[in-house]
Amino acid sequence: MVSASAWVSVLASVWLGGWLGPAGELESSTAASAVAAPVGESEAVSPPSAETSPGAASAEGVPAEPGAPAKPVAPVQEVAPVEATAASPASASAESPVSERVSVATTSTTTSTTSTSTSTSTEAPPASEASTQLPTQGAADDPAQPSAQVPVQPPARQSRRAARGKAPIGLRLKLVGELGALGVLYHGLRLSETGTYFDLRTEGRQDTMFLFGRVAAELEVDDHHEIILLYQPLRFRTETVLRETLVADNVSFAPETGLEIFYGFDFYRVSYAYDFFTDPGDELAIGFGLQFRNFRGNYVSADGEQSVANSNFGPVPAIKLRGRHELDRVNFWYGGELDGFYANIPFINGGEDPVEGAIIDASLRMGVTVARIVKPYLNVRYVGGGARGTNSDKVGFGDGFTNNWIHVMAASVGVELAIPVIAGDRAARDAEIAARKAKRRARRGR
Repeated sequence: MVSASAWVSVLASVWLGGWLGPAGELESSTAASAVAAPVGESEAVSPPSAETSPGAASAEGVPAEPGAPAKPVAPVQEVAPVEATAASPASASAESPVSERVSVATTSTTTSTTSTSTSTSTEAPPASEASTQLPTQGAADDPAQPSAQVPVQPPARQSRRAARGKAPIGLRLKLVGELGALGVLYHGLRLSETGTYFDLRTEGRQDTMFLFGRVAAELEVDDHHEIILLYQPLRFRTETVLRETLVADNVSFAPETGLEIFYGFDFYRVSYAYDFFTDPGDELAIGFGLQFRNFRGNYVSADGEQSVANSNFGPVPAIKLRGRHELDRVNFWYGGELDGFYANIPFINGGEDPVEGAIIDASLRMGVTVARIVKPYLNVRYVGGGARGTNSDKVGFGDGFTNNWIHVMAASVGVELAIPVIAGDRAARDAEIAARKAKRRARRGR
């Protein structure tokens, strides 16, 4: 009869085969064949016994130490039918104790081998997989290896000149304002050829100070071209008592008559000038302008019974000169400006009649620079001019003749605010202009 230890070994191998999958099936078949083998073949193999084999395995599949007693195996409650079938032939020929020892030893050896191979395959991945997952040592320090890709930013939108490879044209906006006091040096007015030439400074009480101010907006293109828009009001309102008879536009004001006098000569001017320097601190510009005069003169008696009103509006051409220099070592700059014209020819003087006219607007200034774009300054200005002649477009009383000359001086505080709209590359722009001139000279030479 087969001993109990042999049956325990067979059942343990069957139980381990259920956990180890196909390897367990191999073990079961091996154990069954070992039990059913003839006695002669078992003696030829003569394997070591389960008690002394170094490859014997415990129930958990861990190799037992040499000479250590085998651990007890937990009893198996159920046995699959296929396992019972495999064990049936063993009961017929398992009377030999040698067969029992061969069966136990073969089962233990197979179980140990299967457990070892399973543990090895679980703990260590294949060499090809490991080489794929783990980076080669030193790859992160290799400069030839491509680094992490940085997202490419879309190119900034370029202007048409930049797209054609040309230098950008600089653009600056200047806002200028002045505020101060004005005094009349001389002012005489005569309305109609038979009228009285009236001294407005002495007889008309214009010998005091008046408020003075002006504003301008300038656009500087490419550091050379300057476009200036200017508005300057000039108004005097006084009261006086006549010492002599005053005749104006065929209206006579008796002596000792209270008189309210208003004189206004606001003007609007648009000018263009070309600056020969490219340095913002230096300027030497020459150009031309067109000034629109807006003359209004009123005499009104204090009782309101007599009055005279005269007005005239028209264009006046002018020539413009302007200069400035900024010191290099000291925060200080100075400059001057002149707008003027004289003519007594029709159309050139701004009218259709042979009227003599002149205008002069001259100033000297000095100042400093604050925060690169703010330039406060002190300014002294002279404004003078007038007209003499007959205007054929006269409407109202009188014959249209006017003789009006005025000279005033103003002292004011001003500020200039230069705002860069488009930053230009002056060096690249000069090189572009030089290349263009050279091309023109070469074309003319051919």
